[in-house]
Amino acid sequence: MAGSARIEFPNELDVLWTRDFDAPIALVFDVLTKSEHVSKWGAYPSDPMTECSIDLRVGGNYHYSFVTEDGTVCSFRGTYLEVEPPVRTVETWLFGGWPGDLVSFLRGQSDG
Repeated sequence: MAGSARIEFPNELDVLWTRDFDAPIALVFDVLTKSEHVSKWGAYPSDPMTECSIDLRVGGNYHYSFVTEDGTVCSFRGTYLEVEPPVRTVETWLFGGWPGDLVSFLRGQSDG
């Protein structure tokens, strides 16, 4: 799946990251929401993923972690607030020990 990316900052709190893929929307959704796929792209190739769990349902949690070359453990976790396959998820997002969660959105749009 080759694609392009555009990043915009519509206001002080939001980051809009748009990706275009030449692939069916259901496949893109699966690659972004199933652990068997995320575990292959969710970290740099040199940083092995040590955890990749996804419970894709409203109220379900996800957790990804990996170890960097210098031994630092990085972790992402959150809870799904909305799940509308294959076009949208809304989830909280917490990185490592940062205080508080952020809400992130995955929204798909099919052009065909």
